Amino acid sequence: MLEYYQNRLCVRGGWLYDDNGVMSFSNYKALTTRKQLLVLRKGCRNTPALVDFESMPTRFKIAIEERVGNVYEAAKENQLLKLLVPDQKAQDFYKTHRFGENNERSLPEDAQLEYYNNAIVMNAASAFFTDRRSRRKAIGNGNVTKLWEEISGFVNRLDREKYPHSLPGSSARLRQKQKQYTKNGYIEFVHGNYCNKNTEKLSAKAKYWILARWMNNIERVTSVEHLLNVYNNHASEMRLTKPDQVKEWKEIKSVNTLHRYLHSSGIEELWRAERYGELKTKERHLYQHTTLLPTMRDSLWYSDGTKLNLYYRDSEGKIATTSVYEVMDVYSEVFLGYSIGKNENYEMQHKAYKMALKFSEHKPYEIRFDGQGGHKKLQSNDFLSKLSRVAIRTQPHNGKSKTIESAFGRFQQQILKQEVFFTGQNITATADESRANNEFILANKHMLPTLEEAIAIYEKRRNEWNNAVHPKAKSGETRMEMYMQSCNENTTKISLMDMVDLFCISREHKVRVTAYGMQFKENKEKYNYMVYNGDMPDIDWVAA
Repeated sequence: MLEYYQNRLCVRGGWLYDDNGVMSFSNYKALTTRKQLLVLRKGCRNTPALVDFESMPTRFKIAIEERVGNVYEAAKENQLLKLLVPDQKAQDFYKTHRFGENNERSLPEDAQLEYYNNAIVMNAASAFFTDRRSRRKAIGNGNVTKLWEEISGFVNRLDREKYPHSLPGSSARLRQKQKQYTKNGYIEFVHGNYCNKNTEKLSAKAKYWILARWMNNIERVTSVEHLLNVYNNHASEMRLTKPDQVKEWKEIKSVNTLHRYLHSSGIEELWRAERYGELKTKERHLYQHTTLLPTMRDSLWYSDGTKLNLYYRDSEGKIATTSVYEVMDVYSEVFLGYSIGKNENYEMQHKAYKMALKFSEHKPYEIRFDGQGGHKKLQSNDFLSKLSRVAIRTQPHNGKSKTIESAFGRFQQQILKQEVFFTGQNITATADESRANNEFILANKHMLPTLEEAIAIYEKRRNEWNNAVHPKAKSGETRMEMYMQSCNENTTKISLMDMVDLFCISREHKVRVTAYGMQFKENKEKYNYMVYNGDMPDIDWVAA
């Protein structure tokens, strides 16, 4: 966000209006056009625009300092951050490094990450040290001691969560470490204990037992320390009952032995799904696709059902919840159509799509759905193939594969959360702010709305979402404005016959006409139909 250019302190233009609230994009354009902001470098692909800090109006300088603190210190730190570049050789070295009696052991993943970050931070520090231009900007002279004090300050201010290194904090020790690193290379950061030949070894039987016990969700061990005690008790029993297996069931003295084994390459993948669930395992170990989002309306619609996150009072006065099915345009994040019901089924989906098509007046080019609820019935009667050119079923229980789930989360957090009878976000949300105030709701359940009132409130909040500013709109357009102003020539305008073809459902079984007209049940609900001749039933039609 801050850097030196032509010996002047500059602010990146995009940072000024991108989610930081210093100024709006329209304000930025107006100020640069009127030369009230001095642009020293124009922006182009992969090169941000740079605005002279000293030329900016005072109110913007104050706003920037409120966000980053001392701008000159921030600019100095950025000089080191710019030198933090990936080092593939270091990554390969720590990943392939082997040690032990037969070189059969590899470094744990957390150690690999720590040593890799040590290497890239030290590479950046060395580059900063040898860069005379950076030295002059940092301290104004060539004093080596002061320069390493400056570098040490940069290293200490690095975000340890982003760069989890273990370099020393003092400038003298950091300088000494740099000399040793220059002499020894990547091996300098490998802890000596990893090369200790006397390190505890686990037998094959012990490894299988430890892995199975760690994965056991019935008799669950709570931590690696707990597992150590459980294993040693079992090993002691095995040594007493099976003297011929004494060597295979040795006592383990250090919890690090278990930790290194469980987190070693190829082992963690075996137990992680059992321990933390399939979704967490997929996010960590499987390849994640990156999807380019559409650039115009009706290119892609997502549909999904979820809990309607509002409590209401049912007919018996009890607290209840219900479900909602939404259809969303991905380009604009506009909720196009919805339906509310107790359980997600194909009727809810039909109603939501019908509302979406009436509003859009165009068929979408592509729709995506998760294949749960009543989608199989929609697929079997060709509804989805008639609705769009492409219909893709996404992976269920995988929120990352559906943009609508991200939108739902923000809708709940930013809009629905304002309601006092908000149920809290979905079960995967862990923050306290994502939870409902159940004590307050239980104490005031008589104040809860009816289902009809809850639906009306949801409709109001839904409209509020649609008419709120889109988070990525550079000119401050609302979601609805983005949708209405866009045009997609590749989509088909919906006609009356299309609506009939899509939403007139044929029953699997014929309906017999009796003296009472047509009577049948659908989803346990009874329907009665009669043909009238004016105000009277058409007797001739019934008799025919």
